[in-house]
Amino acid sequence: SYIPEGLMTSCTWDYVSPSPVNKSYTMMLCCFVFFIPLAIILYCYLFMFLSVRKAS
Repeated sequence: SYIPEGLMTSCTWDYVSPSPVNKSYTMMLCCFVFFIPLAIILYCYLFMFLSVRKAS
């Protein structure tokens, strides 16, 4: 569900409500939008670093 935020000019997902559905949505959003891309970026940078280090 969505709720108005701030000055009531925009909406956001309901991260304040303590219901299990909202908590699980917030956790899944954090995982799929932040942590998984971060892990992919770090993995790629690690192998780029190792390739450059090996070549020089």
